[in-house]
Amino acid sequence: MQTQSLFRKCLAVGIILLFIGTCIIPVTTQGNKKSSISISRGNWLYVGGNGPGNFTKIQDAVDNATGGDTVFVFNGTYYENVIINQSINLIGENRNTTIIDGGGIDNRVYIYADKVNISGFSIQNSIGYYDAAGLRILSSHNTISDNIIRNNAGLSDGIRLFGEYNKIFNNTITNNNDVGIRLPGFSGNNTVSGNIISNNSYGSIMLDECDNNNIIIRNTVTNNGNGIWVMGDSNIISANTVINNQGGINLGGNINTILGNTITSNNGFGISVYGYNNTISGNAVMNNNYEGIMFDYGGDYNNIINNTITNNGDGIFLSIITNTIISDNTISDNNCGIWLTDYCAQTIIYHNNLLNNKEISAHDASGNNTWCNALLHEGNYWSDYTGNDTNGDGIGDTPYNISDGSNQDLFPFMKPNGWLNQPPKTPALTGKTNGKVRISYTFIIVATDPDDNKVYYFIDWGDSTNSGWIGPYISGFAIIQSHAWTTKGTYTIKAKAKDVYGNESGWGTLQVTMPLSYGPPHFRFFEWLLQRFPNAFPILRHLTEVKNSQKSTGEVI
Repeated sequence: MQTQSLFRKCLAVGIILLFIGTCIIPVTTQGNKKSSISISRGNWLYVGGNGPGNFTKIQDAVDNATGGDTVFVFNGTYYENVIINQSINLIGENRNTTIIDGGGIDNRVYIYADKVNISGFSIQNSIGYYDAAGLRILSSHNTISDNIIRNNAGLSDGIRLFGEYNKIFNNTITNNNDVGIRLPGFSGNNTVSGNIISNNSYGSIMLDECDNNNIIIRNTVTNNGNGIWVMGDSNIISANTVINNQGGINLGGNINTILGNTITSNNGFGISVYGYNNTISGNAVMNNNYEGIMFDYGGDYNNIINNTITNNGDGIFLSIITNTIISDNTISDNNCGIWLTDYCAQTIIYHNNLLNNKEISAHDASGNNTWCNALLHEGNYWSDYTGNDTNGDGIGDTPYNISDGSNQDLFPFMKPNGWLNQPPKTPALTGKTNGKVRISYTFIIVATDPDDNKVYYFIDWGDSTNSGWIGPYISGFAIIQSHAWTTKGTYTIKAKAKDVYGNESGWGTLQVTMPLSYGPPHFRFFEWLLQRFPNAFPILRHLTEVKNSQKSTGEVI
């Protein structure tokens, strides 16, 4: 009995402890929601607040930390420099109220160690000159997130980074006297993402001197001196919003990609590039005072593809450029749509929409460029083209002349995006859905073509016979076709359409049932017998075929 009583007491205590543990764990987890970065295991040291043993200075806590430790800083303003020589986590309680203030003295935070995480601070009011910054990083594999970096004076940048494989994301960087984020010299494989960068005197993001393999993505860049400035190779600049800066995106280097950015209302150019094998694709470049997209100072084998370029000085301006492709862009309401200087050659321009450009649609005095795709026999759409299309193939009968030279678009399209030919819609079928064998029934079939091209029809009657391709017919014109079935059963009529370029629709269907035979009862019996034994009674089969033939031609037996 004593053993059972002791067992029950231990079980009760265990249940109570388990209940207390489940209550404590959520509270502890909730307290750790201050940072968005991954915190490694290690000791926690505290700065500020009211806890016993808390440090009063951030630097003292950092000096007492070892690799993997976390220094947590409570709300307050800390007037000090912080130098980090260990791989630690430095976490502020709230980025709006946990402040590292320089009081007008040099850099605020230095990182010399790799694998440092910093988040949750306002870093402000440093002053410095060459190489100065609110946050200065001379190492790799660091993460800087969810901070405010502001009001750093002199020639101070917000963040100045020398290193590789760093991540700078979700920071607000504003009112610094030089550049918001600067990567000066041989800094590669870094990611700068999701930052709000505004009102920095010289520029927002600047990569200098052969910075390679960096990703600049989803940043909002407004009211800075320069927008995004990249000098290096194999960088990606994607999905950024660049508004109301002195310049938009300036790129110098090779094999870079500028993809899917919105670049608008900048005081200078939208995108400026020099170099080789760069791709400019999917950008919206609008309302910039100078050129929308400018290639200058030389370069070969660049691609300008699928951009929307609207209401800039000139849409696309190329100088001293060769072997470049300009295609699938919409270029509208600029002073000039596309301007090629005399020093451009072997550039191919096709599948562009040039719409309502104010002075001229295009300029090319060199005579060494091609304004169509000679293999496809397709050119561009010009809103000021006045030619005709007598054969209805969507391409004008006469070339479009390019201003200031002998170049021509030999295959101008009659409609915007004429090269994006869409297949006809799936045909609709209407008609009687049940009847008798050997009686001809009429069906109506109609399909429309999104490009208003003429269409052909193919009809499968469901009994191993078909119409073959018939037509062409005007888009939306209903055709009438008749058919008779010789055997009872349920059949699925299928019809599809194709346009004059060979693009086919899906199948439209209509199910019909032929439950009754036409003819005397003895013929219906013979038909059943032949269906049941198809290889027997050849004389009987011949007689029924003669009978059917005479009925279809109106002859009397």
